[in-house]
Amino acid sequence: MGRPHRIVLANGVYHAFTRGNNKEAIFWDDRDFRTLLALLETATRAYGLVVYSYCLMPNHFHLLVRVPDANLSQAMQYLNGGYSRITNARRGRSRHLFQNRFGAVHVTTDPQLQTTLRYVALNPVEAGLCAAPDDYRWSGHRALAGLAPRPGFLAVGAALRFFDACPGRARAAYRDFVARGVRRGLAQPFSTGSSL
Repeated sequence: MGRPHRIVLANGVYHAFTRGNNKEAIFWDDRDFRTLLALLETATRAYGLVVYSYCLMPNHFHLLVRVPDANLSQAMQYLNGGYSRITNARRGRSRHLFQNRFGAVHVTTDPQLQTTLRYVALNPVEAGLCAAPDDYRWSGHRALAGLAPRPGFLAVGAALRFFDACPGRARAAYRDFVARGVRRGLAQPFSTGSSL
């Protein structure tokens, strides 16, 4: 018997996440991180995704996306399948790269979206990879905070509008919101419904 179909709503916002098989690494070097980001850029265009944030960790990754056409499963299949094929060919692997199918939590309120943005930004801090999210290269946080150029696929303005209509105030509010999370040591600020 097959798995039940995942229900995805048109224009829904989702926190999607994928973990390496047996919690093993999925990224080994900068080239791997750049490969997934290139695939994400292509998927964003092909599937019409609005990417509010992302974070690539050594053994998993997070996306916070709006899916106008309810095609999250197809986009994630393209992303995970494409990355797995490229990585397995590059590294001479034949095993499954990812554990099960991706997870997804439907984000239904603005406060939940803000908290998810912070959770995604704090992921490398909580994992001990850096002291502050400003220091982590493989995340959308630096672009959202105005510390790095915006990747072509990242909807910085759309994400920051959840904090304020004025771009300058929105960026300051986002930075403050994330900084408060660092000070509080928020390991899991909301339930993702996952085992990440």
